[in-house]
Amino acid sequence: MAVPAQLHSIIFSFILLLLSLFDTSLSQPQTPSPAPAPPPPSDSCNGIFLSYNYTGGHAIPPTDPTNQAYRFESTLTVLNNGRHELKSWRAFVGFQHQELLVSASNAVLADGSSFPAEAGNGTVLAGFPIIDLKSAVETAGDRAQMEVRVGLVGTQFGVGAPDVPMPLNISLVNDGYSCLNATNEGNNVMHVCCIQDDLNSDSNNGVNDEFLARQEGDLVIMYDVIRAYSDNYWAQVSISIHNPLGRLDKWQLSFDWMREEFIYAMRGAYPYVVDTTDCIFGRQGQHYKEMDFSQVLNCERRPTIVDLPPTRANDSILGRIPFCCRNGTILPPLMDPSKSISSFNMQVYKMPPDLNRTELVPPQNWKIKGAMNPEYECGSPIRVTPSQFPDPSGLPSATASIASWQVVCNITQSKQAVPRCCVSYSAFFNDSAIPCNTCACGCNSNPSQTCSATE
Repeated sequence: MAVPAQLHSIIFSFILLLLSLFDTSLSQPQTPSPAPAPPPPSDSCNGIFLSYNYTGGHAIPPTDPTNQAYRFESTLTVLNNGRHELKSWRAFVGFQHQELLVSASNAVLADGSSFPAEAGNGTVLAGFPIIDLKSAVETAGDRAQMEVRVGLVGTQFGVGAPDVPMPLNISLVNDGYSCLNATNEGNNVMHVCCIQDDLNSDSNNGVNDEFLARQEGDLVIMYDVIRAYSDNYWAQVSISIHNPLGRLDKWQLSFDWMREEFIYAMRGAYPYVVDTTDCIFGRQGQHYKEMDFSQVLNCERRPTIVDLPPTRANDSILGRIPFCCRNGTILPPLMDPSKSISSFNMQVYKMPPDLNRTELVPPQNWKIKGAMNPEYECGSPIRVTPSQFPDPSGLPSATASIASWQVVCNITQSKQAVPRCCVSYSAFFNDSAIPCNTCACGCNSNPSQTCSATE
């Protein structure tokens, strides 16, 4: 059958159109595909990756051209890219611009200080409430369990735009890790990778265990939960001295509640101030509407606890706790082992959403001091194996606590204080007593044999 001439014309025109389109595509230059974005620095770290990102800031009053104050905001990120879980993470940020740290989300100050705190010489942050960081192996790469972001807000001095107040360095403080040199990315990002030291794995604080190993220090505080209920629990607090020069007299213990807890009852010690104001006018009073708050001992966010006198040792309500009621005196074990520990119990009420007997959160920012004793710096509580106590019935068995935390405190070098009473004697056997801070006779600046009360 003959093909109509009109159909021939249509087919021919279609072929010409295809050829023209093909020719046009060949004549146009080919646009190269964009290069793939480089992987983030954290991908090359097979350990703990830390980054510090300065996000912004501005000048704040008062105006001072010589030493202007600026608000700063930044984010510290800790990511566990290692094989094992990182327990009780602690990170050092080397602040260097007279920083005053006002707040930190998901972290507390490891030295037990409260915000705001001076951080111009660097500071160590400890995780709270996210204390442990899981590994990718045990979470199938769930970054929410592997990573913590700490939002930092504070004040720094002297560094305004366009300069950026970056820290000197950042590092992981946990034992058993070695950090490489920190790397700057641009002018507002710093990151570092810290690798687990296999050669020193024994000092890794039990990284493969469920609990951290117990540590040693000049003074150790144990926070043991001995009974737990849905809305409250009983905790036993023990203070023990391990330094031969670490005597305490009239000790005072303070800490911060982080979840709006309050102290309902105590045995073996007592609050320095009995105050329920914060409960009555706060969320505690709204939640526990039927509670008689006249029986509550303390609702302060940061209570101070003191020891009871010996006359209360056998009190049926406040006493009858082993190692209690010594008027705040704790002696070194070399002097008297039986008096080297002090202990008390307290009943703690919790608030939503922690109304579960397994939701147990220890207080943070511990401080202890004595009347005329060395100053102590206390670390953050670490979860340790449950403590064991002799069976109260006298049976040859031990009773384990439900949960235990350890707080290690060490004596710090306090600032030189002017002595209030001291006497020194001349090397030349003078009959008179020499005033304090007095140079002995015959000093280089005063070669005469006359003693000076100003040297």
